[in-house]
Amino acid sequence: MFRRPLVFCVSIIATSSAHAIVDVHDQYYANSEARAFSVFGFDFNGATGTKEVKDIALVNHTIVRREVDQWMFVGSLNFAETNNSTSEDSSFAHLRYTRKIDGPHGIEAIVQYSQDQFELLDQRLVYGVGYRFEWQPGTDDERGLLGLGVIREHERYVSVRKEQRLWRANLYLTIAQPVSFARDASVSLSAYAQPAIDDLNDIRAIAVMSFTARLSEQLAIKFSIDYKYDSEPVESIENVNMNFSSGLTYTLK
Repeated sequence: MFRRPLVFCVSIIATSSAHAIVDVHDQYYANSEARAFSVFGFDFNGATGTKEVKDIALVNHTIVRREVDQWMFVGSLNFAETNNSTSEDSSFAHLRYTRKIDGPHGIEAIVQYSQDQFELLDQRLVYGVGYRFEWQPGTDDERGLLGLGVIREHERYVSVRKEQRLWRANLYLTIAQPVSFARDASVSLSAYAQPAIDDLNDIRAIAVMSFTARLSEQLAIKFSIDYKYDSEPVESIENVNMNFSSGLTYTLK
């Protein structure tokens, strides 16, 4: 099926869901030399005795590139139980299609599904279309991209009488550059603004900054921080959330 062998990756960096569209551009530009590849990850942790723990994480990242278009799928499933009480239950799937029009200009279409027990999110379904402008050709370490589009969002919450269907604008900027103070290292930033079209005061924002340093061709270390803002969160959910992560990745080609 693929022109290149499958790529298997073991990673301790968790994939987290966010409001509306999440940042997937690091995955979009991964292994830029490959026309097609798929990354699989499986993580299982457990303990018995004083502390009973079950922790399972499954991830997949698949890319198919052609001359003028590209398909990408990113998915994850996370479940954890501590002393017979659920401490994590979330799933996420993102499908993106892009097509070049002329030079740096292009179009894209997206479909996304997510569920997260601790955000009281029973289901979020998002689909949309947009225009993209790549003023700097994309590689693993260097890129510049602007996006402008519209998304349709359908959300249903657990134990909360709130179910909404609305249209949002989707504006984003993502940049990545090598850094001079470290060898084989780069920093990337993605920022999203997603106001509701019929109520500009209802806005969601996402910002993700990452630092990646390759220790070898296969081994890399990564640090990231993401900021999420929701002007109108559901009851008991904070309107500002931040996450920090660090970890190692090892890729076999």
